[in-house]
Formats: sequence, structure tokens, C-alpha cells
Amino acid sequence: AQCTRTVVGFNTCLCAYAAQGDIHKSYQLFKQMKEDGLQPDVVTYNALLNACANSHKQQRQTHGNPQNTTAHKMRKQQGNHDHSQNSKTMFEIAMRVFKLLKNDERVVQDHVTFGTLLKVGGSLLPPGSEEQEMFITRVVRMATQECSSMGLTPTFWRILKNLVTPALYQKLIEEDRIFRQTDSKRIPI
Repeated sequence: AQCTRTVVGFNTCLCAYAAQGDIHKSYQLFKQMKEDGLQPDVVTYNALLNACANSHKQQRQTHGNPQNTTAHKMRKQQGNHDHSQNSKTMFEIAMRVFKLLKNDERVVQDHVTFGTLLKVGGSLLPPGSEEQEMFITRVVRMATQECSSMGLTPTFWRILKNLVTPALYQKLIEEDRIFRQTDSKRIPI
């Protein structure tokens, strides 16, 4: 696909590839955007995170032939045919993207970033595992602190509710409520 050579144009194409879970094309566009001298914004990074979270979709789009997927070809080249290894690799890529976002002083993560990180943890970490629970808890705590001035959206809480046990969900809601009551000095008036 030919993208308009603007940040918005690249982001539009990135979001389309991300929805399909095509991390390879998403990353190629990201590289091209930077080569063209354009500054990635929060939408750019969120799209890359979303591509990682949706990477499982890329495997399903092979019409029943997993041999055709980019992920399968990458695993074959690496000598690894284990799907869980692919999820681990995608998770590591997502964490690198988040680190790039955090280190980019011109870009601030937002509630969409944290909602997308929840999706990353939900789709790429073993369901119900301690690792997944710890990651999701960490994301909620970061989101609570970083988004304290605007609060977290209902969409964020819906994503969370679908990923965790009812007990953990209630615990995280309570932590968020307590944080908002005790950290009012962080909230601009």
C-alpha cells in the first residue's frame, strides 16, 4: 500500500496493518517514516504495540495453512516451531516498542497506550499465569499514575475486566480509587 508521506498518512497505514497483526509491514512503515525524517507520535507507537497484540491474527489469515505465515517462516529460520515462542518474541518486541515510546521525550503515552499494553499482555502471555497477572498489574499501576489527570477510560476497564479474575479486577479498581484520593496533588486544578 502507498501511504501519504505525512505522519497522519503513515499512521493510517500502520493502524491498518496493526489491525491485521502484521508486525513486519508495520515495522517496515515505521522505518520508512523515520527515514523520511518524520517524527513518530503516540499513535505511531500505539499502532506498533497493537500489531504485536494482534500478531496471532496474522497466523489465522493463511486459509488453514500455517506454513504461509510470516511468523512461521521466522520460527523456521530460527529453528523453532513452537507457537508459545512466537508469543514470547512478539511480547519482547512490544516491550522494545514501549521502551522507545517512553524514551522519546516528544511523545507521551496515553490511555490508549495502556489499554493496548493490556491487550499485549492478554494475547501474548500465558493466560492466567503469574507472569500475565504481574504484567497486567504493573500496566494498571503505571496507567493510574500516568493518566491521573484525565482518569482511565471505560474501554480500559472493559479490556482489563476481560483479562483478569474478578478478585484481581476488584483489587486493581480499589488501588486506582485509593491513588486518586491520596495523590490529589498530582492532579492539576
